[in-house]
Amino acid sequence: MGIFTETLHRQFRADLGISPKTFLTRHLLHRATRELLYGSRTVKEIAAELGFTSVAYFSRFVSKHTGHSPTAHRARAREA
Repeated sequence: MGIFTETLHRQFRADLGISPKTFLTRHLLHRATRELLYGSRTVKEIAAELGFTSVAYFSRFVSKHTGHSPTAHRARAREA
């Protein structure tokens, strides 16, 4: 017996209160931020580990959600 996408989406939202897309975005952003702040890997390595197809796409993702590029986000945190 299969499960329809709509059913899964509805159940996910009912259980967690957010959509699967929002959950994934938050999860990726949390992992990216943690790696940028505390890790020693390059931005390219972090992007690949998180499944982004390009560094440019990863940079746009981080910039959109933090207001800073990955490199700037890392530098700002290390200055503090």
